Amino acid sequence: MRLLYFLAHTQAMGGAAKVLITQAYMMKKNGHEVKIVIRNDHRDGHSLSFDTLISNMSIDYDSVYYPIATCLEEIDILDSLTTYADIIPIVSDFKPDLLHSCQINIAVELVARELGIPHLMNVYQVNATMFEMEWLKLLPFYHSGDSNYYCDIWKNGLDITTKCIRVAYESKLRRISNKIGDLKKYHGVNIASFSKYKNQFQIIKFIEYSLNNGIEVYMDFVGNYNNPYGKMCIDYVYSKGLSSYISFIGEVIDVEKYLLKADFMVHLSTSESYPGVIVEAMANYVPIIIAPVGGVLELLSDEINCIIAGGCGYENAYESFIRLKKFYENGYINTIIKNAYITYESNHSYKIVGDELQKYYNFIITDYNDKKNVSQNTLVKNEIQKFFSDSQYSSYSEFFKKHVWYLYHIRKKLRDTNVKSCMIWGAGNAGRLALEWVDYLKLSLIGYIDNYKIGEYCGKPIYNFKTAMNLRPNVIFVSVQKFEIVQEIIQILENSGWRRNWDYFLLFNNPCY
Repeated sequence: MRLLYFLAHTQAMGGAAKVLITQAYMMKKNGHEVKIVIRNDHRDGHSLSFDTLISNMSIDYDSVYYPIATCLEEIDILDSLTTYADIIPIVSDFKPDLLHSCQINIAVELVARELGIPHLMNVYQVNATMFEMEWLKLLPFYHSGDSNYYCDIWKNGLDITTKCIRVAYESKLRRISNKIGDLKKYHGVNIASFSKYKNQFQIIKFIEYSLNNGIEVYMDFVGNYNNPYGKMCIDYVYSKGLSSYISFIGEVIDVEKYLLKADFMVHLSTSESYPGVIVEAMANYVPIIIAPVGGVLELLSDEINCIIAGGCGYENAYESFIRLKKFYENGYINTIIKNAYITYESNHSYKIVGDELQKYYNFIITDYNDKKNVSQNTLVKNEIQKFFSDSQYSSYSEFFKKHVWYLYHIRKKLRDTNVKSCMIWGAGNAGRLALEWVDYLKLSLIGYIDNYKIGEYCGKPIYNFKTAMNLRPNVIFVSVQKFEIVQEIIQILENSGWRRNWDYFLLFNNPCY
């Protein structure tokens, strides 16, 4: 086969990128012709980590800009239609039998439809409320993820073919050793780009709590920290005098270097599918403390091949660590490490995952060719342009243009109902962005909801949530951007009977909400 792969993010080498690059590498080892396309940013740049890793695998690659989305609400349809033309030559020159992309890549899907090539997308976390909308049929027909948990949600939500393809990793060690040194000192590692849902701040609090309880715990944070959340974590470490115990390593390719000196790995994400870092830990004989989210429990069992934390907070991490410490002291930790390695060998080796992936590719190519007449009758670029053309939105802001796809579907949803009035939650800068949405949807704006402000904003009154509910708005637009505050607002609305993508809509969507 000739296989062409499209990466997603441009600057941080995340787990999803490693998965797709590894999948390309396994297919190369199996004798197939492969090529990888690195996604550039708007300035035609990307992290050189991609070049280094792909070159080390002796895989041919190219780079070009195209938009991607992690959830359907964030699809940038206008940008996809524009960048489509830049992808056509790369695909036409390589003449692939199959396209395989990471995250939601509509530009590549449009190319796939025009050229008659099957397209498989790797997408992981998803919130089922995304499927409250009746989306235009513009998604790839084939999907894969690394957990059955999320594969089932995608399958039921879009009625597409999906398959769980586990994370693949090649172990570089062949021995199991006891912890060497002082049992009063423990060295941990966390491997993830810094973000609110990766929850590194709670791991920092766990280190602080352990030290306050007389236990020396050291931690290496391996991952990109150049963002506001990372800065907040670093500032906290220095303000609390923890810099002797906590190191911020940044993004690396050779994670094994940090696993080799680790007594344990801790992962407290509030949202995950099946993180690849736990596979790396199991393969390198590092015991794992992990929160039970997504598909984690499909292969991991508490005190059998890992330590399952009771939650995502620092207290949960500490309780789990005390159990791990006890197992180090009585020697049972080696049983957990051995069981974890067996789990790795049975589910994540190149041989096992590579064979599964190749079978899926063969199925997709055969299935696609059998259904080709059907697939060619779905929406293609020229038809999509009838729904969406940049000229009709020339007077709107760039933020509005990036969300034309979502707004088209909101308008379609509201058109058949008696929706007339709305409110905007968030009397801040983003609240102005929602005004364009209200105008486009031809709704009457009652006012703003904000539990921390009073008075007026943009000429409209501000109400707290309780008062706002007495005014009975038909629709609420949540214009808040900060992750944890949006989480709180979602909880309030859901507890009050509101449904996301039904009668309330987020301006800033994230599959991890």
